[in-house]
Amino acid sequence: MSWMNIILISTNLILGYLVYLKMNDRGRHLNLNRWYLIGFPLASIALGMAYHYSEGSVISGFAIELPIVEINASMDASTEISTINWPLWLYSIGMVLSVIQFSWSLWKVRKPQGAKLLNTLGKQRIYLISDKQHSYSLFNSVFISEYQLDNVEFIVEHELAHSRQKHSIDIVLIRLIRCFLWFHPVVYLWESKMKENHEYLADKVCVNDETDVKKYSYALFASYMGVSIPELANGFNKKSLLQKRIIQLKTQNTFNMKKVILIPAVLAGVVLTMSIQLKTSNNETPISQAQKSEITKGEIDSNPEFVGGMSAMITYLQENIKYPKTLANENIEDKVFVKFVVSKSGKIKKVSLAKASEHEAFNDEATRVISNMPDWKPGTKDGKAVSAEMTLPIQFTMAK
Repeated sequence: MSWMNIILISTNLILGYLVYLKMNDRGRHLNLNRWYLIGFPLASIALGMAYHYSEGSVISGFAIELPIVEINASMDASTEISTINWPLWLYSIGMVLSVIQFSWSLWKVRKPQGAKLLNTLGKQRIYLISDKQHSYSLFNSVFISEYQLDNVEFIVEHELAHSRQKHSIDIVLIRLIRCFLWFHPVVYLWESKMKENHEYLADKVCVNDETDVKKYSYALFASYMGVSIPELANGFNKKSLLQKRIIQLKTQNTFNMKKVILIPAVLAGVVLTMSIQLKTSNNETPISQAQKSEITKGEIDSNPEFVGGMSAMITYLQENIKYPKTLANENIEDKVFVKFVVSKSGKIKKVSLAKASEHEAFNDEATRVISNMPDWKPGTKDGKAVSAEMTLPIQFTMAK
C-alpha cells in the first residue's frame, strides 16, 4: 500500500464521516445508517486501492529489451547493506498487533467462564454469568449478568435484538478494517458511531408506545453502573450512550428525503476525488485484437526512458545493487532478466523475473532495486502516454 492509497482512503473516510454527522444530527434513519456505516469504509478502501490498477493495460505483445547492465563485485562492494523499509515494518508491526488484540478480544468474550445456559430461543442462547456486572450479546449468544436481574425482561429483549439483527457481524467487519487501518483515527470514530447506532436499533425493538418509553428509560437508569462493556460486544448499560439513547427513544424515525439524498451525493464525491487523482483507462483509444498482434518491438512513437538517459540508469543500478556477500565470497556469477512495466504515469509496476537465476540472492537483489526505481518518462503512442513492458538483463560478475 502506497502513500497515495493512504491519502485517498483517508480523504474518503473523513468526507464520509463528516457527512454522516450532518445527516444524523438527530439520530434518524437507523437501518439506513447501519448500511452506510459498514458500506462506506469498505467502498473507501476499494476505491483507494484501485489506484494501483488505474493505469490502463499494457500494449499486448510489446516489450523493450534494454542493454545488459553489468554489476561487478569487489571487496568493498561485497559487504551487506541494510535495506530495511522502516515505514513498511512499522505499518506491518502495527497491523499484526491489531490482529492479535482483535483475536484475543474475540476469544475473551466468546463465552465467559462459568456461564450457565438458561434458555434457547431458536438460534439464540441465553446464558447467566456471575463474574461480570454487565449484560451483553455476541453473535447468537446473550449473556445476562446476575447483577442486573431486576430489569431482566428489558435486558433480554434488548440483547436478543442485537443478536437477531446480526450486529456482531458489523463489529467484526469494522474491527478488521481497523486492523488494516490501525493508524487512522477516523476508523475508531466510525466504530463508535456504529455501536451507537446498534444500541438505537435494539432500543427501538424494545419500545412500542409511550408507556414503554418511560419504563424502558427507568430500566436504563437502574442498570447504569459505570462498568465498561467488552469492546467486541453490544451492551445494555453503556455509560457514554445513556443520555443519547433516552433522547432517541422519544424521537420519531421520520423520513427526511433531503438527508437521504446526501448518501449518493457523498458516493459521487468519493468517485470524484478518485478521478481527480487518477487517469482512467477509458480515455485510451481501444485497440482491436488484430491491431495488438501487429504491434512489435519498437513500434511506439517513443520508448520509456529513465530520467537522465541510459547512463543515469546504469549509474543508479551500479550504486544501488549490492552484490550478495555470500555469493561474492564463493566467486559465483550469473545473469538475471527482470521484467517490469513502466506505466503511463511513469511508475514502475508488475516487477517479475523473465529469466531467474538459480541463486535466489541474485533474484531478490535485482527485483528489489528495480522495484525501488524512481519514476521514468513514459513511452508515447499517437501522442498519448502508454504503459510498456521492459526487460532488463543484469549481469553479476566478479571484478577481474
